[in-house]
Amino acid sequence: MTRIIAFASVGSLSPALPVGTLLLPDDYYSPNTLCTFFNDNALGHKVLTVHDGLRQQIIKVLKTAGVSPLVEHGVYAQTLGPRFESIAEIKALARDCHVVGMTCAHEMVLAAEIDLPYACISMIDNFANGISKPLLPEEWRAGVHNNLKKMETILGYAVLHPRSQPIASHPHPTRIRLPLVPSHRWFVVCGSIKADFEILRQFQWNGRIECCRHD
Repeated sequence: MTRIIAFASVGSLSPALPVGTLLLPDDYYSPNTLCTFFNDNALGHKVLTVHDGLRQQIIKVLKTAGVSPLVEHGVYAQTLGPRFESIAEIKALARDCHVVGMTCAHEMVLAAEIDLPYACISMIDNFANGISKPLLPEEWRAGVHNNLKKMETILGYAVLHPRSQPIASHPHPTRIRLPLVPSHRWFVVCGSIKADFEILRQFQWNGRIECCRHD
């Protein structure tokens, strides 16, 4: 595996970032999660950053394709989940962060520890709790459903772009898997949302992607 492109479902921490916006974070905030390959402090003491080269490459592809709204910078805040954050927690995160999720900072850290280029394409599916009003789970589910078609298009740009390398990608929930197939094929792992699976199955028709489902 030479690089990872992750697709993330996130909540917006600002009224200026509406539902349907794509944001490619260039930093993360995750003080309450511990995830590392190293148990030895001598190896684990590193200053980790998001790989900007891959991120800029993706931005260029998406801008060329006319994808909008597209935000090129931002801070991804990771919380423990699976519950949604309280209004007070969101107020604290919103001071320095732009979107909130439950997975991608872990992935950013682990990829950076082994010098594996990693970039995250974050789709805003809802306003975080209290940003516009108290969050209802039904609003989040509706946002995911309404953005699925857009994520299908973005998946095509990222995975089937002529210059892209073999990667595994999956829009909802946020998970990337290893490339288990030859260089001109991709392996896509779907989550438990049935609509995700049905949309991703469409890519099988061109013979370039294999698709399976896990619950």
